[in-house]
Amino acid sequence: MPHSDAPPAALGGALPRRWLLPAGLGAFALALGLYVIYMVIHPKSFTMDPVDLAVYRSGGLIVRHVRPLYDPRLAAPLYDWVGYGKLHLPFTYTPFAAIVFAVISFVPWWLSQQLSVAVDILALLTALWLTLGGLGYRKDKTRLAITLLGAAAVFWTEPVLRTMYLGQVNLVLMTLIIWDLCQPDTENSRWWKGFGTGIAAGIKLVPLVFPVEGVTVYATCEFMNPSGSIKDRFACAVIATTGARLLGPALREILDTAPRGEISESIRRAARSVPGVIDLDKCFVRKMGVSYYVDLHVLVDGSISVHKGHELAHRVKDAIRATNPRIADVLVHIEPANPQR
Repeated sequence: MPHSDAPPAALGGALPRRWLLPAGLGAFALALGLYVIYMVIHPKSFTMDPVDLAVYRSGGLIVRHVRPLYDPRLAAPLYDWVGYGKLHLPFTYTPFAAIVFAVISFVPWWLSQQLSVAVDILALLTALWLTLGGLGYRKDKTRLAITLLGAAAVFWTEPVLRTMYLGQVNLVLMTLIIWDLCQPDTENSRWWKGFGTGIAAGIKLVPLVFPVEGVTVYATCEFMNPSGSIKDRFACAVIATTGARLLGPALREILDTAPRGEISESIRRAARSVPGVIDLDKCFVRKMGVSYYVDLHVLVDGSISVHKGHELAHRVKDAIRATNPRIADVLVHIEPANPQR
C-alpha cells in the first residue's frame, strides 16, 4: 500500500479550493475594516487606553535616565517610581525588560501607540501561520488562507481587543514562544532552541510561572498532526468550544450588554449606604473598554431642596466610584420617593 508523507494541504485532505484564499482575504479585510470604522467613529478613550504601553515606555525612559521620570534620589529609581497615571501603576517587569523597553522609548509617544496596534495584528497573523506550520501545513495558499480565516475569527475576541486596547506585549510574546516551540528538534538546533522562550520570560515572567501554557501549545501542535480521524475531530471540538467561550464575552461587549454579577450588586450596595437615599429605581451599567459607566436613579425625600438633592447626588457618585477604580463616571438621577400627584 503506497505511503505518502505529504502534510495536509486542505481540510479533509482535499485539494485547495479556489475560493479559500479569497474567502480568507475577505473575512480578514472585513474584521480589520470594522475595527478601523470602530476606531474612527468612537472617541479614543473608547478604542484605546494604552496604560501598559505607557508603563513600558516609562520604564525605558527611567533606564535612559530621562527626567522627570528618573529620580536619582531614589534607591531604586525603576521600582521606586511613583507609577503611571491616577492609579500609579508601577513598573513590575524585569530589568532585562526595562532594557528592551529603553529601545522602544526612542519612538515618539504618538507613533508608538499606532505601531503597537499594527505590531499586535502582525503578531496575531504570525502566530497563526507558525501554528499551522507546526501542524504540518506547507507554505502555500491554503496555509495563508487558513491563517487569514483564523485571524478574522479571533480578531474581535476579548483577549485580542484587550491587548490592543491596553498596548500590551502579550501577542508578541505568544508569537515568540510559538516560534520557539515549532523549531525542529535536531542536533544542530538544540543548542539554540529555547532562545525565544527565554527572551519572552526575560521580558515577562509568565512563561516561567505558567509553563503549562507553553506545553499546551506544543502538545496541541503534536496532537493535531492528522493520523486518526477520531483524534482530529476531538481536537477540533476542543478548539471550537474554546473559541466559542472566548467569543461570548467579546460579543456581549460589542452588543453593549449590561455587565452581570458582583459589579452591579456592589454599585447598588454603595448607593443605598449613602444617608438620605431611600431606595433605588433603575441601575444601568455599561462597559466601554476596561471602564464602567453607571446610570442610576435614586429615590430621595421629595421635600428636600434642589441644593441638597445635588449634594446627595455627588455623595452617591463618590461612594460608587470608591468601590471600583474602573468605574469612570456615574450619572445620578434624583427622583422623589413620594411624588405629589
